[in-house]
Amino acid sequence: MLREGLAFDACDVAIVTNIGEGDHLGLGQIHTLEQLAEVKRIPVEAVDKDGSSVLNADDPLVAAMAGACRGSVVYFSHTAENPLLIRRRAEEGRVVFTRDGALVLAHGASEFSLITLDRVPLTHAGKIRFQVENVMAAVAATWALGVPAEIIRAGLETFSPSLESSPGRFNVFQMNGATVVVDYGHNPSALKSVLEAIAGFAGSRRLAVYSAAGDRRDSDMIEQGKLLGDNFDRVLLYEGSYVRGRERGDIIRLFGEGLKQGARCVEQLGFPTWREAAQRALAQAQHGDVILLQADEVDESVAFLREIAIQLPAPKSSIKKP
Repeated sequence: MLREGLAFDACDVAIVTNIGEGDHLGLGQIHTLEQLAEVKRIPVEAVDKDGSSVLNADDPLVAAMAGACRGSVVYFSHTAENPLLIRRRAEEGRVVFTRDGALVLAHGASEFSLITLDRVPLTHAGKIRFQVENVMAAVAATWALGVPAEIIRAGLETFSPSLESSPGRFNVFQMNGATVVVDYGHNPSALKSVLEAIAGFAGSRRLAVYSAAGDRRDSDMIEQGKLLGDNFDRVLLYEGSYVRGRERGDIIRLFGEGLKQGARCVEQLGFPTWREAAQRALAQAQHGDVILLQADEVDESVAFLREIAIQLPAPKSSIKKP
């Protein structure tokens, strides 16, 4: 949208999941989260008067977009006690939230439990918080479109978080006794969400294959480097084809500055391509390891993993219960 504008004039439903700490800051004169929110608000402004905007009530910058919507607003939140949800229900509006391990849909004072999260594979039984948010957003959107509850429920039960169904979006599998997570996250907010998700995974030694595009801010790369350094024993960095105007070696250098500030990392390696870094990480894998493979180019990542004959899916026991 920042580079090309919006590809349509109006829509029935717009979804904004989060702003978080932002991404692409520093591009196109967008330097603050508030400015980024203005860009992400564009689809909300395009919602038809009979349409709906689905907004994350737990993210203040997203929730504030409600005033730009000509149609109705459907909020979603991890808790029914969110003040925006309470107010929306008092206005006879629709909201979606979680309660006691289940997804709940409410319209004014009436509500019903749609499905328990242990029946939604994408959320790993509700343990992956950001996937629960994605599911709530999808449920709110389909509900706003008038899709029957039984059809929504069937979709949630049958959609798999596999490389085939959702490539590069927190795919988990076992390889030679190691738990491997493939995720496309490439900014501080996304990395924090992934780290939160894998914190409950069994395994002592942790490895990561990671990078960022060269047009990201220096500070973002350094921050991600520190996050990696605090949470992984070995970090394998690569530069790939997205240097975007930087000198070769700059991306790895900036991540290295952050890694030096981390409390856990004992080894940093640099590679010219994602494939070389991934090959080395998997070659070093030991039984009980947890390995994060950032999916640089998703198609390339999927092809490589198929090539080495991964075993899907990961057994449920690889995730500790809270």
